[in-house]
Amino acid sequence: MPSRKQREKAESTRTSSSIATDVRVVQAQDDALRQALGERGDYALLSRIDATVSHGTVRKDHGIAIELTGQKKGHYMATRVLQAKLDVHGGIFAALPNGLGSMAQMLLPLAARIDVEKTSEPEQKWAGTLVLGAKKLSRGRLESTLADIVAAGDPPFCLEIRTREDHLLGFFPTRASLLQHGLSAPGTSVRDVQIAGNVFRKSRIRKCVEWLRWWLLPLIFLAASWHLFLQPQQVLAHIPILPMFGANTATSLGPASLASVLPPHPKSMAEAFQLGQIHSQLHQLQLLDAHGSRGTSVPPAPGVDELLAKAGHVLDAGGDIQISWEQLDSMLEEILRFESQVGVVYRVLGFFTFVNTVWLLAIIGIAVSIGPSIYHVLKPLHDALRRLIKWIYTEIILPNVLRMHRWGVLEALAWLACWLGLCQGMKIGAVDVGEMVSLTASALAAPALGYTTLLRGKRTSQEVFGTVVPLFFVVACFPWALYYQSQLYGYITIVAAYSALGFGVAHHRLCWFIGFDSKQAMHRVCASSLCLVSMFLSLKLSGAANNSLLLMPFGSATSVFGTIMLFLSLLIISSQHYDCGESARWWYSNGLMLTLLVLLNAVGHTFGLVGMANTATVFGVLWTMEKYGEFHLEHRWNGWVLLLMISAVAWRGSLYLHAHPGYIVSMFSMS
Repeated sequence: MPSRKQREKAESTRTSSSIATDVRVVQAQDDALRQALGERGDYALLSRIDATVSHGTVRKDHGIAIELTGQKKGHYMATRVLQAKLDVHGGIFAALPNGLGSMAQMLLPLAARIDVEKTSEPEQKWAGTLVLGAKKLSRGRLESTLADIVAAGDPPFCLEIRTREDHLLGFFPTRASLLQHGLSAPGTSVRDVQIAGNVFRKSRIRKCVEWLRWWLLPLIFLAASWHLFLQPQQVLAHIPILPMFGANTATSLGPASLASVLPPHPKSMAEAFQLGQIHSQLHQLQLLDAHGSRGTSVPPAPGVDELLAKAGHVLDAGGDIQISWEQLDSMLEEILRFESQVGVVYRVLGFFTFVNTVWLLAIIGIAVSIGPSIYHVLKPLHDALRRLIKWIYTEIILPNVLRMHRWGVLEALAWLACWLGLCQGMKIGAVDVGEMVSLTASALAAPALGYTTLLRGKRTSQEVFGTVVPLFFVVACFPWALYYQSQLYGYITIVAAYSALGFGVAHHRLCWFIGFDSKQAMHRVCASSLCLVSMFLSLKLSGAANNSLLLMPFGSATSVFGTIMLFLSLLIISSQHYDCGESARWWYSNGLMLTLLVLLNAVGHTFGLVGMANTATVFGVLWTMEKYGEFHLEHRWNGWVLLLMISAVAWRGSLYLHAHPGYIVSMFSMS
């Protein structure tokens, strides 16, 4: 018969063997879960994650506290408070009662806080506490929800835990029944080590379907918008105009345009020249009529009506402006008053510039505040309906709203409202008013896309999201920039395109960050800007861009913003501190920077691209200051002598060009 020591040794051996087996099982499960649910290149910072659960203590009888433990793997960021993201995989959503599954998926991934414990265990041990529903999830609701999930088949589910920077901490599989048991028996592990990791395997087809479902309605909106732009007659005939945009006359749609109610006046020197020619022809006709009738008045000849109609067409291609001989004859006085910044035309146009600024701010305010406002307005209404008509609310209103939300009806209505807004803008006869109405609809597409993303695409990474969303607005705004010949739409399109390439602006406390997501993004922006500006200048110098309806809305944005992006990226790349001042790269980038600064400054001033020239001048000063700091301050050279030499050369060159202007004229007179 074996002794007591022999029996204890045998029992210890069996226990150690069981623990080793459990460790191997859990490790194999971790590997399977990472292969099934992880992204390409994921490396789990923790392994063999286990947990116990208890009722939360932040607020009495609210929340569920999950005490996590695990083993550190490789490099791990040491911190007492870990900002994390929590995602859930599995069939738990179908088991949630009362349509809560779709609402729960809408909230994922969930922002969470993990309080990391400082233990006396070996360095590879890790422990932290995660509290879910600390203030709003009551104990009764938690227990009833777990019971409903168990009654629905107790499906397994897996928690995916990541840091806020999207680094994977690990996976934790469990079931509702294990959570029930853990709450009733504190200290009991709630990890389900029996379930196979491939149960949660992601399907590529499912991922494609998820992407298609996410972008289904936005893509339909884009297709409908482009069809409206290309074939407006087929669509607008079936769309009634809203009463707020109703006709002000029997023959016009929408409110009157600003130009139609102001005294007739030219908007450019070309219009003034054409009106001067028409005025001269009318004066000659008047003299001929007076001479032929020996000074007596005669009815206006048909030529007079044709010339007056032609004058109205010069002022407004749509033919909304009707001009009389008296108005045309007094137009010189109106032009003089406008140039002196007096008179009704100047003051009304200045006031409506202010009105349009207020309107634009109102559009931004509506787009930003409509979602939170609906939430706060309906919140007290929600409680009132529950108190007054509880049965109607719980049995009719709430189920139907949840069905509409779950089936995508509310989502479809949001996109339909945006598209109808574009239709209303095209129906309005006044182009300036129609542009602002369409701009409102385009701005409301942002919260509509946000709602769609909350429903379908919240699991998308920040990098992908930061690329596809700006591209959506590029495609959505491009046709309306062409239709309205709108520089504002043109700027939105160009800025959205650069945002998709990696440019961004962020605000944090007392500072603004303006720059690029990465070096690769900066290189993309630099190369794209160089191609865009070169193409624009080629078209501008050849004359193709002067009367091109395709390029006019984007000319100012390309000239100013495209040049800013080009010089901003080159200013960083040409720095001595970029890539540790590698010699070949430094000479190449600074040579390119200097060449472009001189070239774009000269071209901008010569061909009327003032924005481009001013941008080149500003970045020329910044680049000169940067080079001054690199060379003269670091090498302790005397900067005054260099400044004197450069100024003397520039002064002598300017004097030579002014003394010999024929040299410049000959350059541009060559065939």
